[in-house]
Amino acid sequence: MKSVMNHGRDSIYIRMDDDRGAQGEQLFRIANSRFSFIRLGHSFRCTEMEAALGLAQLEGRDALLARRRQIAARLTQGLAEIEEHLQLPRARPDSDHAYMMYPLTIVNPRLRRADLIRYLEEHGIETRYLLPLINQPIYTKLFGNLDLKYPVAAALNETAFYIGSHPDMSDADVEYVIDRFREYFKEHA
Repeated sequence: MKSVMNHGRDSIYIRMDDDRGAQGEQLFRIANSRFSFIRLGHSFRCTEMEAALGLAQLEGRDALLARRRQIAARLTQGLAEIEEHLQLPRARPDSDHAYMMYPLTIVNPRLRRADLIRYLEEHGIETRYLLPLINQPIYTKLFGNLDLKYPVAAALNETAFYIGSHPDMSDADVEYVIDRFREYFKEHA
């Protein structure tokens, strides 16, 4: 039922602290399953109290969005030196990006996403796979392998992921993330 009420998500990761204390292979399995939808589901998670709190939080949305954009700008600046390995996000002209998460795509064919994600997770940097629907277990079950029909999504399923850009991240948190990426690519590129 927890899975059904959370969009059909794999029940290994329903709440944001379900990975607390996980290490090694268990942590990597959780990282691989955070946004894996194994059945059709719904969104039945919000109580009236949560809705009231959400409405109150909307009053501060401009400041929250500004902080997310500030974090994203610093990440983009700090990761610019490794753009030969990673495609960094860019907003389209005349549009804004909310940076709920900071999307990255590995462009260096010698690098494996799983290795980078394992490294980041082991250093306390939470990741999420990009969400093209064609690889979700429920859609694979219903429609089979859709990789040939949607080659761009198939490629992203192998190379793309997100890191956080939560407005509560401190400047030191952002610098830590940048430093870990630099360290990884110094050792592995």
